[in-house]
Amino acid sequence: MLRSFGRAFGGIIGIALFVFFGGDVAARWKGVQIGKRCRIYTRNFGSEPFLISIGDDTTITSGVKILTHDGGTSLVFNEAGLRYQRFAPVSIGSSVFVGVNAIIMPGVRVGSNAIVGAGAVVTRDVAEGTIVVGTPARVIGSVDSYAERVRATCPNSQELQGHDNYRAYVDAALAISEKKRRNAGGAAGQVR
Repeated sequence: MLRSFGRAFGGIIGIALFVFFGGDVAARWKGVQIGKRCRIYTRNFGSEPFLISIGDDTTITSGVKILTHDGGTSLVFNEAGLRYQRFAPVSIGSSVFVGVNAIIMPGVRVGSNAIVGAGAVVTRDVAEGTIVVGTPARVIGSVDSYAERVRATCPNSQELQGHDNYRAYVDAALAISEKKRRNAGGAAGQVR
């Protein structure tokens, strides 16, 4: 009973840290190794958060799950009837963006300067500078080519200065993006 109370109290503290101080503080409290200037919008670090490391300037969006053990091994027994266990660390490099509801499986290493698309299930290592999407995740392009398209078709912060409310800011961004897309030939939304 005391153990259950301790888990519940720890969960409440984790939620409070997340809400009042941010996801990076809550994740560090759980034992995740996190670099500088990270944006952490999830609380799903599994049962071994101490096996997770995240580099500098990385964003982990909401709903992302990072798994460090394989629960399926509980179905495998030895001759004496004992279960097997598989634990594996997860490493996420610097300047990485992990999209909404992505799942990173045990033992995966995501290289620096990479993008993991929303909803991706990452079962293998992600090379530095690549974009992966899908289930299972597969490479669809490079971050460098994506950055070129963004520069050619999206407004930067300086182009959006002077708007006094968020709706006006977004409307201006849409208008500038449309103009840049027309000038670039219209294929801006595709990643390759």
